[in-house]
Amino acid sequence: MTNTLLKELFPVTRTIDASPPLAEATTMAGVLRWRAVHRPDDPAFHYLGFGREENLALDYRSFDRRASAVAVLLRAHGVKTGDRALLLYPSPRDFLPAFFGCLYAGCVAVPAPMPEDAKEQRRLAGMIENASPKLVLCRAADMDLLRGHLCASTEDGLPLVPTDVSIDVPEHTQPTDRDIDAIPADTLAFLQYTSGSTAAPKGAMVTHRNIMHNEEAIRRNTGVSEGRCLILTWLPYFHDMGLIGCLLLAIYSGRPAILMSTTSFLQQPMRWLRLMSDCGVTHSCAPNFAYDLCVRRGKRPGMDPLDLSAWRVAFSGAEPVRYDTLMRFAEQFADAGFSRDAFMPGYGLAENTLFVTSKREGTPLVTQTADYAGLTQNRFVPAEPGHRSVILVSCGRTAGGMQSVMICDPQDGNVLPAGHVGEICVQGESSVQGYFGANGEDAAQLRAYVDRFGGNGVLRTGDLGFVDAASELYITGRVKDLLICNGGNHYPQDVEFEIEQASTRVRQGRTAAFAVNVAGQPHICAVCEVDDPDGQQEALREQAEQIVEAVRKNCSVLLSALVLVRKGTISRTTSGKIQRADCRERYLRGALPVVYERVTPGWEEASLKLRGQAVDAADEGALVV
Repeated sequence: MTNTLLKELFPVTRTIDASPPLAEATTMAGVLRWRAVHRPDDPAFHYLGFGREENLALDYRSFDRRASAVAVLLRAHGVKTGDRALLLYPSPRDFLPAFFGCLYAGCVAVPAPMPEDAKEQRRLAGMIENASPKLVLCRAADMDLLRGHLCASTEDGLPLVPTDVSIDVPEHTQPTDRDIDAIPADTLAFLQYTSGSTAAPKGAMVTHRNIMHNEEAIRRNTGVSEGRCLILTWLPYFHDMGLIGCLLLAIYSGRPAILMSTTSFLQQPMRWLRLMSDCGVTHSCAPNFAYDLCVRRGKRPGMDPLDLSAWRVAFSGAEPVRYDTLMRFAEQFADAGFSRDAFMPGYGLAENTLFVTSKREGTPLVTQTADYAGLTQNRFVPAEPGHRSVILVSCGRTAGGMQSVMICDPQDGNVLPAGHVGEICVQGESSVQGYFGANGEDAAQLRAYVDRFGGNGVLRTGDLGFVDAASELYITGRVKDLLICNGGNHYPQDVEFEIEQASTRVRQGRTAAFAVNVAGQPHICAVCEVDDPDGQQEALREQAEQIVEAVRKNCSVLLSALVLVRKGTISRTTSGKIQRADCRERYLRGALPVVYERVTPGWEEASLKLRGQAVDAADEGALVV
């Protein structure tokens, strides 16, 4: 795809009527059909293959036809309203028509990642067991590969239905406007499986009403319907930020989108910024690690200059937003016209469809410098000179009036005043119905404090944070990841940050800190990946001592064990979050490829008793204090 052709498809001067058809559509299926009828020639999306996959450009008329063909295919295979269909594609290219085909047919879509290793295959098997899909939608080219995975995951395998083959669909069999208008807004649209950063993934039940409410909230805060707008995304379609925050937002707002696969980005991160520059993209989303990748692998001598001046919204979410990463990115690409005010930190989760809060488009980045000791006591206190401090980035506010956020005491549910750290709770129409097939414990955890808030239901997020006097939301960590040491609460990401700052050999974003309970006392351990793992043991010992001292000095935490491991050891979720619970479990089983381990006096004996043993239920609670 040439830059000239892209600019013809998405010209800077082209004006598109992007008004959301809210008066006529109550579901995303209705939105797509409305646009196919009233704006058939407007570009919906253009997928760039960057390899063997062909490029694909669809306007709304073509998009609607493909979705209708998938809906007819589903009905031909006996899929009824409410049945689930598993969607397995390597990219959003074929996923989007399949997803909307499910919506047209009243089928519940289950987006899932293509299994590339044993761990992902186990995760997929868990999703299949929970969702009980009737069939699998996929590409014809992937059927042999998927047949092997699915036969290993289920007793008889699942029917594989390719959606990229030519389908002759008689017009009288296609979903009519009346069919689509009759879809109840409160029925299930799809199952969004959580990333599994602290527990096994669960299927959040997202209704059509949830999607529409959340897309409107995103639209209001991002300014996506104002002026010229072009969206670019490489985020996975099976992750909430990729699906809700990019793909469906583009269709809801009537704005064209350029799509590329996640693999294309990871292979060459600068492809993302090159497209941003060449096409004058205005909106794009990414987790913190993507901005960090661009800083570390970015500008090279002789590289053609970039023009990022059109980039109005650089959304950052899905994992902790690090101030230092944002500042390094803004500094490195300032001469390309990137403005730090384009950053839009936000907070969301699958259980709330996606969006909870964000900075508003066109407003300055907001931060607070917090006293570290105050945070360990669950209070925000502005840092004083000479005190250990942490720079926290605001995740903004809700879209006015659409939902409310409150900070509650995790123990008794009482609402806490501004400046107090507690569990973030959300109330509004974006909160999902629950987890699919959830047991009583999961259901109670998801929606609690009902009586206290007038019986309307409040979503417990499991995340910790506070609001300041200006009602800005700041995220401090996860309830399940909280580390208790010396009478204070410590956040694993702070310990991990200090470890990565203390050694040039530790890989950025590849550290996991967690607690292990020994004789009723929590001990803090950390595992980190290192470059040059085959270096001399003496050099590794010196690095380990530097790390332990830095954590003791800056976090007031003594690491009972510091374990250096090889690259690729530490698991991450599909959205890039560190899976601390998984790392802890493998450490206790002695299943880590240890390069060097530094332990405090007295810990070695306790460690030997614990490691190599199965983690029992009582000890598992040591992480979730």
